[in-house]
Amino acid sequence: MKRLLALLYVSALLAACGQGPSEPQATASAETPATPEPAAEPALHSGVLAEYMDTGIRPGDDFNAYVNGTWMATAEIPPDRPSNSVGLEVHEQATENVRVIIEESAEGDFAKGTDEQKVGDLYNSYMDIETRNARGVEPLAPDFEQIAALENRRDLAVYFAEANKAGINMPFALAQYVDFKDNNEYMMYTWQGGIGLPEREYYFTEDEKSEAIRQAYVAHVEKMFDLAGLPDGAAAAQTIMALET
Repeated sequence: MKRLLALLYVSALLAACGQGPSEPQATASAETPATPEPAAEPALHSGVLAEYMDTGIRPGDDFNAYVNGTWMATAEIPPDRPSNSVGLEVHEQATENVRVIIEESAEGDFAKGTDEQKVGDLYNSYMDIETRNARGVEPLAPDFEQIAALENRRDLAVYFAEANKAGINMPFALAQYVDFKDNNEYMMYTWQGGIGLPEREYYFTEDEKSEAIRQAYVAHVEKMFDLAGLPDGAAAAQTIMALET
């Protein structure tokens, strides 16, 4: 009895839809195009590059070699770099993608105020070498005047604060960041930012190569003073080197 009722119920539903249980499936007419199938969504993947793995190694023995062994054995170090990594390769590809976006913005005709117009104008102004050469260090004049006006340590402290806000982190940097000991709090951090050579050892290692680097650095600082039109470049370079040391 229940089975009969179920069959009658299904038959009634099909009839309501205009199709009996024994009627053939309706086909689309020439005048009514069939509804297109929805585009298949791209298949998701884990992001794990199995071709970089060395599955011949037991993960419990050396997990890094298990995950990255084939890549480490086959990857080439670029000639202009001391090392290579997947992260570096991703960075290089991202940099190339950004370059394409910037150049397309610089070459296109975009409405004023759009992001593309702003990026393009900034890039074109940076690449306008003739105008930059013609202006020389003239845009730096306000900075030179501000430095020349410093008369005492209080003035210097105020200048350091203003320069730091502009991203000039010399002779030290100052920044706000999460407290390393309590992530519910923020802290002010400061660290040295006032040397031109990479590390402390460059100033104190006593060998021929290090001495040549220091001499070249002093010559470089003197040249910067000359290019900026500032006086006493040779003496200033020696003072700067002594201060950094």
